[in-house]
Amino acid sequence: MAVLKAQQKAVAKYNSKAYDEIKVRVFKGSKEVISNYAASQGKSTNKLINELLEGEIPQLKVRYNVMCTQIVKICL
Repeated sequence: MAVLKAQQKAVAKYNSKAYDEIKVRVFKGSKEVISNYAASQGKSTNKLINELLEGEIPQLKVRYNVMCTQIVKICL
């Protein structure tokens, strides 16, 4: 099923409001190692990195929990 341009635009608009983006540079070959490790844990690379950061920075965990609560309220 093709994704409509309007749907793509709506997703892009939501993502720009809901998320910040950070570009991370790693040594050549590291990207594959990280991706493979994440897959072996049943996670995306993004999920793995977010969980690692949340484990190191307590404020991120609190913010994540607040955001999830808000999303659930919107969806219900």
